[in-house]
Amino acid sequence: MTMASRDEIAEVLSFYDKVGDGKVEIEQIGTCLRTLGIAPFEYELAKAIKPFEKGTRVSVEEILPVYNELRKKSKQMSTDEMVSLLTNFDGQGHGTIHIMDLRYILINGAEKLSEKEADSLLVGEADKDGRVNIGEFTRKILG
Repeated sequence: MTMASRDEIAEVLSFYDKVGDGKVEIEQIGTCLRTLGIAPFEYELAKAIKPFEKGTRVSVEEILPVYNELRKKSKQMSTDEMVSLLTNFDGQGHGTIHIMDLRYILINGAEKLSEKEADSLLVGEADKDGRVNIGEFTRKILG
């Protein structure tokens, strides 16, 4: 997991900022963090934002400590977790996922890849039916 820069955090806040002041309501912090690739448990998030009053609008500077605290607690997805996640897209139960579904996940998931990065990662991975072996692919990308 890579650490988001201050500019990336500011960009996410500006997307969710409904007022135009560069801030978001504290209740939106979970959504912002997930957009940045951190998926804290609800109890962790609640503990981290407890010092803020409900309805408070927070800036990048106020979110940075929350982001850093929760980022440390987040862990990179394990091979087993990745296999379990991708298996949800295996409608046939053969341990494979269609390459277009996998591409979509890589581009739109928590650890967003660019289209070029996703395409590069998927070169030569699909069989003649356009399916990718979940176990082999997961071991390849997670080591």
